[in-house]
Amino acid sequence: MFESRAAYTTVLQEWLRVSCHKAADTAVVEAYMSTFAAVSPQLLEFVINMADGNGNTALHYTVSHSNFPVVKLLLETGLCNADKQNKAGYTAIMLTALAAFHSDTDLQTVLQLLRTGDVNAKASQVRPLLSMVWYCTSADNSNPRDLHRERALACFFLQFSLR
Repeated sequence: MFESRAAYTTVLQEWLRVSCHKAADTAVVEAYMSTFAAVSPQLLEFVINMADGNGNTALHYTVSHSNFPVVKLLLETGLCNADKQNKAGYTAIMLTALAAFHSDTDLQTVLQLLRTGDVNAKASQVRPLLSMVWYCTSADNSNPRDLHRERALACFFLQFSLR
């Protein structure tokens, strides 16, 4: 039992080290995913959806770090659980509201993520949403065209989370 737990922890730490930081290299992430897929598609699905102690998966981290090229790689497998909530109650879809988009390609990847998961999911905790409430109400929201794209998306997700 101890050996399997140690193996799980080692794989989790290595996967998160490679895939989840802001500057994660898509070629390296793709090589790891190809290696896992060569063993079995089930292994690839298992590793892609592994969560750390806070319940965050590679998808949570890559969205949070606005590393949309890696997000795209993860989504293209068709194996990501975009609806998995972390311990704070957020899904990766909810985190897109606070991410920074640097290109139209980033926005297309976010749209792909939105099509993959449940945009109507509600956070399991209300407290994490308070920061999003503050973010949406800290500016004049009377004219959505005046908002930055990120703030508009945050408000969009907040409206669905509070239903």
